[in-house]
Amino acid sequence: MEMHECKMCGEVKAWTVEYWYESYIARNQKRCKVCMKKWFFEHYKKPRTWGRNAIKNAKQRNKGKGVEVSITQEFIESIWPKDNLCPLRKTPLVIRPAKSNRGGGGGYDDSPSLHRKNPNKGYTEDNVVIISLLANRVITDANKKTLTTIANNVFLLASVI
Repeated sequence: MEMHECKMCGEVKAWTVEYWYESYIARNQKRCKVCMKKWFFEHYKKPRTWGRNAIKNAKQRNKGKGVEVSITQEFIESIWPKDNLCPLRKTPLVIRPAKSNRGGGGGYDDSPSLHRKNPNKGYTEDNVVIISLLANRVITDANKKTLTTIANNVFLLASVI
């Protein structure tokens, strides 16, 4: 069995998908799964790195749609919640690699998310807040009337169950 040394930790491991990502084997990149997971976690958990990726993703999602994206990494750092909690859910914002292998930090309910207060405006300093992905999905998918109805009835339902 072919063995290779990880360039990050120095451990010698079998050259199989058990220890190495398949795409890394194909490209002959010698960084084991354990080391790459640690690196991704450290790299993506920083608000500055997350902010850079959030801006890039906002630009890509809205390419050709005429949506303004004028926020900066420094602005994102300045509006990052000081207590690291989602302002709506009061739960910690957790930055981690995306569920897919494509990078990013999204896909989890507690992941940070850029929310546009007015969806008809762009990603501008007066229109953006950072909230959890779950909170963003809830307020994006429901209108004010629906949210009010749910909020008014949630405790009634809880008392019935």
